[in-house]
This record gives sequence, structure tokens and C-alpha cells, in this order.
Amino acid sequence: MSAQNNPDRKIRYAVVGLGHLSQVAVLPAFRGAQNSELVAVVSSDAEKRQKLGKKYRVEHLYTYDEYEQALSVVDAVYIVVPNHLHRDYAVRAAKAGVHVLCEKPMAVTEEECGSMIEAAEANGVKLMIAYRLHFEKGNLEAAQLAQKRRAGRSSILQFGFCTTGSGEQYPRYRTCGAGRRAHLRYGRLLHQCRPLSVPG
Repeated sequence: MSAQNNPDRKIRYAVVGLGHLSQVAVLPAFRGAQNSELVAVVSSDAEKRQKLGKKYRVEHLYTYDEYEQALSVVDAVYIVVPNHLHRDYAVRAAKAGVHVLCEKPMAVTEEECGSMIEAAEANGVKLMIAYRLHFEKGNLEAAQLAQKRRAGRSSILQFGFCTTGSGEQYPRYRTCGAGRRAHLRYGRLLHQCRPLSVPG
């Protein structure tokens, strides 16, 4: 019986990819999860598999070549591999009837995103991208105020983008437009629509 049909059973997750984000954010978060449990990890690094598997008491440890085996013991996967691999691992999970939570960005092209959506719909599974801002209390309250126009009608949104650490630690933020994309997502969250224009 699946967790969806049995609300008393936790959703069994596999974390696919054991890089920095998985180690500092994803894996630790399962310790406080009430409706989910980490039962498998997937990585090509044997040392990481053993070390992190022991640390988080993970029952099943798999290589990428054993991904299909991992899919057979879980209800959902959290995909945290490099961006260009998101589509492949998401589609394979969907075809196995496994729900997908994928780290942002969803994929590297619009076509790849479409393939992921089609696979999820065709196999009756959920596909979600890990945009946490949609669930933060302050953002939800701001969106509610904006949509009810409690503060009047807004026509221009101005944002600042901040992150901890130096540019040397996060060089990709200087070249990939991460701040601008975050602002666009927030604007869409606030107003539930696309912007008419985005100044350079």
C-alpha cells in the first residue's frame, strides 16, 4: 500500500546525488520531517555513500548504475545531481511510478522541462521543483496582501539579492543571473502572473 493511500505511513525517499547541497541542507532536513523518511541514497562516490549512510542511518546505498534498484524501494526521489542530468533521472523515476522532487533549476532547456512534465503526467506521479520560497510564512503573507491589494496596486517591483559567503565561494551567482531569476519567481508568487517587462 502506498503512502498516498495510507496517511499513517511515511513517504520513503531516495536522495539522488550527495554533493554539497545534499550534505548541508537536504539530508539534515529529513531528521525533522514528520511525513517523510530517508531510506536510500544514490551516488557514484563509495566513501560518501558509506559515511553519509551511516550518519543518517540509511538502509539502502546505491550507485548511479543501480538507480532502478533504488526506485524499487521508495515512493519518491529528491534529485540533487548536476542540472544537465535532472531530466534523465526525473523521467526514469516517473516511468517507475515514483514521485519526483527536483532541485532547481528544473532543467537546462524548455524542451527538457517539457519532457519531465510529460513523463510525470503519463505515469500519474507528482513532479515538484524545490522552490522553498513558496512555503515561507512571510512570502505567503506578502502574496496574500498583494493579491488582495491591501497595500494598493503595485506596478513596479524592486528587489535586492543577498547570499552569505563571498563571490569566490559562489562565482556562479555573478555569471548566471541567479538573482534576477529569484526576483522573477518572487514577483510571480506575489501577483500570480508573468511580468510585462524586466529591465536589464
